[in-house]
Amino acid sequence: MVPTGGVVRINAGRHEVDAAIEIPSRPITLAGVVDGDGIPISTVDAEQSSSTVVVASGATGGTVIRDLRITGGDAVLGGGLRINNASPNVTNCVIEFNLATLGAGVYCGSASEPTFTRCRIEGNGGTGTDVGGGIYASPTALPELIETTVCGNVPNQIFGPFTTDSASCEDSLCDNCLSACDADLNGDGKVDGADLGLFLIEWGPCSGFCPADLNRDTEVNGADLGLLLLEIGPCEGD
Repeated sequence: MVPTGGVVRINAGRHEVDAAIEIPSRPITLAGVVDGDGIPISTVDAEQSSSTVVVASGATGGTVIRDLRITGGDAVLGGGLRINNASPNVTNCVIEFNLATLGAGVYCGSASEPTFTRCRIEGNGGTGTDVGGGIYASPTALPELIETTVCGNVPNQIFGPFTTDSASCEDSLCDNCLSACDADLNGDGKVDGADLGLFLIEWGPCSGFCPADLNRDTEVNGADLGLLLLEIGPCEGD
């Protein structure tokens, strides 16, 4: 049994599961591995046998799912990720190619308030999906999107209430959600001294929502500064 506050680590590579990974209501972390660019390289695949990941009722923000690709789910509710009466933090995850009647990518049931940070929910749903190809949120749920892209899902991207920040994108065409430049920290269409000032405020170790951590290694340092300097000037397309 994983102790409260413990971490379950998923190694790099594809891991096929014949039943949903069930996350208990007590706070734990389910974590994968990322490559040098911060891209998840740990995949859990339900092979169309069930939901891929299920979060138990009562889980709070202390429950973390991060650095994973979640795929292959097929269920009535929540093919990729099923959440009911829970509010986990989902960070740097890719949720793709899942099926369900409601919420092919993500199902948020009653009183669920999950936070998705730097996630990509793409290519979920199909002819058997009624609503919520990307995310289904019940009337009493309120998922929050932070720097998160929901695109290319069928029949729609998000069904139900949600909140979002200006850095997130919801669109049927994923090309419309391409980021012009990550280092534009204040969202004004250019990378300049104002962004450098915001960057320096975040210098050092970081966790959670940390926009200045450009290479996603949980620390703002010289490597991130180098990436910012490469983007100095107007953002592409602006």
